[in-house]
Amino acid sequence: MVLEDDKDLKQELLKNYFQTIYLKDIIYPNNLRNNKDVFDLLYFLISNIGKNFSYSNIAKTLGIAVETVKEYIGCAENSYLIYTLTKYDASVKKQLANPKKIYCLDTGLVNSISFRFSENKGRLIENLVYISLIKGKKEIYYHRENHECDFLIKEGMKIKHAVQVTLSLKDETTRKREIRGLLEAMDAYNLREGLIITEKEAEIINLDEKKIVIKPIYEWLDEMESGKG
Repeated sequence: MVLEDDKDLKQELLKNYFQTIYLKDIIYPNNLRNNKDVFDLLYFLISNIGKNFSYSNIAKTLGIAVETVKEYIGCAENSYLIYTLTKYDASVKKQLANPKKIYCLDTGLVNSISFRFSENKGRLIENLVYISLIKGKKEIYYHRENHECDFLIKEGMKIKHAVQVTLSLKDETTRKREIRGLLEAMDAYNLREGLIITEKEAEIINLDEKKIVIKPIYEWLDEMESGKG
């Protein structure tokens, strides 16, 4: 896919890959009969990666029963097409009840299948970070109280890292929002250092006894690949 120069052919190949996963890994093995509902659900999820959702809200939006939504999402997860991310809570019961976030196996599939998603590069970078963390066998959650932090990484019994992802911090409103969410997570889990991953920007911010490292995605991916991340 990466080496293919023809953009139209790339899109066609990606759509064919999606159809193969959709039919051979989701519909046929699970004997699902309502193909349209399954497709509509997958289209909705892939078009909303990185956003919070609840089974009941999706059911209401698509006109599908809540239990059916849970079943279909479970089938899609088992096929490794999509992944659900849970809000961290010390109570497992609350974790199961909290809204979740959705990510997709591949950013290329997101662009080829979803509704005009290529315009939102920030969400694509967030999806890439999530998939890279999964490949690194990290135990991941997200944080949300008054503000949100995209990823918490748990090691053993404790949250050890907080990671925020954004396209850019040049806009002051975005900068304040991303830093505020990261600091809230750092305070909640007694972390002295936090990370913000951007498309290109790099910076170090020192706030009292806390340190925020701003790092471009390509540098972070190199570190993950080399085992330093």
